[in-house]
Amino acid sequence: MAEKKLTLKGRGRRIVIDSTKKTGTKRRTLSLNTSNSISKAAQAAKALKEMQANKAAKKAAKAAKYAEGLKIAKAEAKIAKAAEKAKVAKIAEEKAKLAKEARPSSIAAKKLNERMLEHHQVWRDFKPLQIGIDVAVRSWCEAQGWSYSKRILGKAFNLHTRDLRYRRAMAKGGVRYTLDEAIDGEVDELMQDYARMKVDKAERRIEREKAEIEAKAEKSSPE
Repeated sequence: MAEKKLTLKGRGRRIVIDSTKKTGTKRRTLSLNTSNSISKAAQAAKALKEMQANKAAKKAAKAAKYAEGLKIAKAEAKIAKAAEKAKVAKIAEEKAKLAKEARPSSIAAKKLNERMLEHHQVWRDFKPLQIGIDVAVRSWCEAQGWSYSKRILGKAFNLHTRDLRYRRAMAKGGVRYTLDEAIDGEVDELMQDYARMKVDKAERRIEREKAEIEAKAEKSSPE
């Protein structure tokens, strides 16, 4: 029975094939050009490498896109959470304000402020008031038969002097007035600066609230 043995010898262009039989050995040598085979193998390897590189690049791009989307989602969630927190804080502030206004002392202070507006032109015009005018206001109230505690008088003054119209008058500066509209002193620079700061802050808040109302109206309006 014949036995065949395939042996590759050498490199490059020569392949040696041995065919062995019981009776002897027949040797054949074939010369083959393997340049084309090597070139095709190299091209295939290069193509495979490029394909793997493209696949890796696509995978990396997909991962980056996912990470970016996740980052945006987290940022949006954070903004939404902050907005909700601000909304809750604003509601709590409004409730506290309403509760404060419902107190007996706050109601009495509001009534006193209304009486001052009714009887005194300097109060209605929101002109800068003389320093220590609380003594004159207390005396006037007692002359009318009205008795107010120091706390109620203080709240009434706050209602008037924290009004934006009064602060604008203080920011302009000029002279101060008594209840009878007589000149008594001037608004100093420190008080002017303080009033300007308060006016700027109030006007920014008004603009912000106005923008929020307009944004809500635009969002709720049909397209």
